[in-house]
Amino acid sequence: MKFFNNQSSSTGVILVLIFATVLCVITVTSLLLSDDIVSQPAPIKSDHKISLKPENSDLGSLRQDASYTVIFNLKNNFKNQVRIVGFDASCHCTAMEDPPVGEVLSSGDSIELPVQFSTGFADGPVSSIVMFAVDTPKGVINLDATIEGNVEPDFHLSSEELDFGIVYSEQEKELLFRVIPALDSNIEILGAECNGRGYTCQLIKHADTTKTKTVKVKYQPRQITRRGYQHGQLILNTNSSVRSRIIIPLRADVSPAFEVTPPRVVALFSSGSDSPIFINIKSEYDFKIIRWDSDSDFIQVSTPKFLSNSESSIGIHISRNLKKSSNSNLKLTLEYVPNEKLKNEVKQYQINVPVSVLVKSS
Repeated sequence: MKFFNNQSSSTGVILVLIFATVLCVITVTSLLLSDDIVSQPAPIKSDHKISLKPENSDLGSLRQDASYTVIFNLKNNFKNQVRIVGFDASCHCTAMEDPPVGEVLSSGDSIELPVQFSTGFADGPVSSIVMFAVDTPKGVINLDATIEGNVEPDFHLSSEELDFGIVYSEQEKELLFRVIPALDSNIEILGAECNGRGYTCQLIKHADTTKTKTVKVKYQPRQITRRGYQHGQLILNTNSSVRSRIIIPLRADVSPAFEVTPPRVVALFSSGSDSPIFINIKSEYDFKIIRWDSDSDFIQVSTPKFLSNSESSIGIHISRNLKKSSNSNLKLTLEYVPNEKLKNEVKQYQINVPVSVLVKSS
């Protein structure tokens, strides 16, 4: 029994030693791992070994259509030489006259980098990021800096373009364009004109209580036969030393007031044939055909058939006596109401449908 107790005591000592050894190994391993993590080199920041200053250049209040020079300083703090391998900017408004790509800097050297920042016709806060790529002993490092400012124009524009949307032939549509002066600006519109078929403009005179300048732009397409875009320009001459000429694009999606199907008749005629050829007319307006005729005797026109207030059909007959191929025109005169609110305002519209008849020889 005494021997058994001694053996148990020895076993206990061995277990304690094993546990202490394991604990020691775990502790040492943990310390080694922790020390390894802490001692790993952190990513090199650009301003440790190579720097670009200033990192942020706030130019404050800027004028439109002006150019400003920002001088950055790039310094090499490496023990070895470095080389500039690239330049870029986040905005086309930022450029360098002579990018220093290929420039080599020895240890401790620095270089001034003049960057041109142009405001153009921007309005409000502007910014751009310039980026230089430098080949260093640690690899290529990308350095960036920000240029920012606030453009304060002489005036603001109500829009950069005027879009009239869908406009039907013979319809008149108008939009207003405004030039809004800045608080300390005395902008004046010296003249206004429109380029483009169907576009007209007029400068509206305001009371002296407002400085806002307004131009009324009208568009009225005439005799449109197919759908398409009609472009134009609103041109304003001002007394501004910065922007003396303002050009605003104009656009309208033009659609015919009357859709004629088919727009041209080509018929093959056989002697004795008496089948009419029908022409269909649709419109966005209420209309009626008040006169119909042709400029040749070989075409007879039937009385129009009114399908609805905005759709009619008319038939033409080819004379049995036609002996040779001939051309003619179907002439239609329509009355329509261009404005639903003005029922008494009735206008006329002329439609010519070319007719070609090919006589089949017997």
